[in-house]
Amino acid sequence: GDYEIKGRILQELGRLDEAEPNFLLSQEIIQQSNLSAEFKANVKTIALYHSARINIERNKLPEARSKTEELGRQAESKKNRFQTWLYHELLGLIAMKEKNYDEALGEYRRANLQEPYNLYRMSIAYQAKGDLTQAIKFCERVVNHNTLNSMSYSFVRHKARALLEQMRKQ
Repeated sequence: GDYEIKGRILQELGRLDEAEPNFLLSQEIIQQSNLSAEFKANVKTIALYHSARINIERNKLPEARSKTEELGRQAESKKNRFQTWLYHELLGLIAMKEKNYDEALGEYRRANLQEPYNLYRMSIAYQAKGDLTQAIKFCERVVNHNTLNSMSYSFVRHKARALLEQMRKQ
């Protein structure tokens, strides 16, 4: 778990070449452990998520799409809601890279809306579409989110506050 957390922090800092080996090491350690086969299978699926995210950030969209589709197949076969949310999150990120904001918004709506980062992403998509009212609404939801003990929220809240301030000046 520590390597996954380190990978997430490095990824958030944009240090993808350092983040990627941490995700791989986390998965390798778990696969060599005595943990259950079911847990190990879930970790492999989550590894697809991390790898797809890095590919998206590197603009390697065909690779990201391939990993995303595999994650979607695995999530569907397991009927795993959390992984299905991650699948839609990834599809939204890909659509954003392709500047298809309506598609991105549709995918984010099918992702985990308890995840403040997805609300922030929706704000960015609305802003890109020119809908400042909706962009501000979603950004306010992030800033005022009632999240306890969330690494993701610690990453996104300051970004949302800065974006909200910028949008309110427009």
